[in-house]
Amino acid sequence: MYFGLFLATGVFFIFIAFTMFLPVMVMMPQKFAICFTLGCCFIIRSFFALKGPKNQLAHMFSKERLPFTVIFIGSMLGTLYVSMGLHSYILSVFFSVLQVIFY
Repeated sequence: MYFGLFLATGVFFIFIAFTMFLPVMVMMPQKFAICFTLGCCFIIRSFFALKGPKNQLAHMFSKERLPFTVIFIGSMLGTLYVSMGLHSYILSVFFSVLQVIFY
């Protein structure tokens, strides 16, 4: 049940990010970045609910997936920091693009 709830919430946030904030990303990249990051967090959380935390962490931090996991989590944290903390336009765009590439 939690898997479906978290997955639906994540898809909703990503849908909102792409339909409402992608067209105006030139003016407000922080809103797109925050919505997309929240969507990614909920989708990842849905897999934690499905597989269990121990199995999901073992899967994410396996030898083959470790570089992608580190880059993706780093880009998510960076996106939140520059969007909500620094309010940096250029860095928000950079981290958002990096996060979309590694999603």
